[in-house]
Amino acid sequence: DGMMEIVAEDTVNYLVFNNGAVQRAFLSTTHHGTTVDRVAKLFAREGKAEGTQVRRWSGLEPLPTQAPPALLQAYRELTAGLVERLVADGREGAPAIAEQARQNLMAQHPPMGGFSFNGRPTDDIIADTPELTAAVGAWLKEVLFAGTDLEASSPEAVLHDLTWGRRHMFQSAGLYERLPWKVL
Repeated sequence: DGMMEIVAEDTVNYLVFNNGAVQRAFLSTTHHGTTVDRVAKLFAREGKAEGTQVRRWSGLEPLPTQAPPALLQAYRELTAGLVERLVADGREGAPAIAEQARQNLMAQHPPMGGFSFNGRPTDDIIADTPELTAAVGAWLKEVLFAGTDLEASSPEAVLHDLTWGRRHMFQSAGLYERLPWKVL
């Protein structure tokens, strides 16, 4: 099992093996003939086979599953909306609270690097849905505990207002299960 790369005359070709047999072939040669014939043509070039390079890898790691871009955008809008809501409710220091919470969570939740509350450029977020949701859930808890004026409104009411339009998306991602408040 594994993969083989064949570089022949400025073309790169790949064979993926499973149980000793070619499972898939990605060849830059013409599409005529069997896979065996097409690979043989790579080595049968008149006098040019000496420049052919072959590399083999014993296994292929599965590619990580990336969180959907729509979910990432929804989380960015949710976090920005929460900061705006807290400022509108009289917490002028909400952006600083949000940024401090983000920095405190970075070691445990690297996806928080993809959020910004002070105008700094954001990092690209490379995370799957559970990892991204865990990061946003932890940040929401931190900010709501530190920034919500409990006399004016409860965290449940704030979250309800901010998430209601996308509640199905957030629920599917598992966000509500990561929060200590019952939102729905």
